[in-house]
Amino acid sequence: MKRLLMILMISLLLSACASSGTANRSTGNQLDPVPFTEEPRKVDVDEYLEFLDSLAVAIGEGVPRELTLREREQFRDTDSELRDMLEGVTNVDELSDEAQIEVFNLHERLQGIVIGDPENY
Repeated sequence: MKRLLMILMISLLLSACASSGTANRSTGNQLDPVPFTEEPRKVDVDEYLEFLDSLAVAIGEGVPRELTLREREQFRDTDSELRDMLEGVTNVDELSDEAQIEVFNLHERLQGIVIGDPENY
């Protein structure tokens, strides 16, 4: 379970990098774009909700890291907002453009909480 979650988290981080167009790696003093061989995969809402369920269980177990009380509260709030936004839809394309942006932003906030990046939550 932990290995699967870590793979999902890595995939999630990679897809976030890929969706922004480029990522950088250092080669000396120069930054080069990292080539991506695969486009990020779009998942349906049920699959994403299953991911959120697995993530919540892992967070409860302290994986990938132990969250502070404040972070756990933020995680629960953001998770709840995401679930509310996705209620009744099977695909994010069913949401308005504004709602899709809000779902993306909530996902980014959730990711920031999980990895401990306070700039993203």
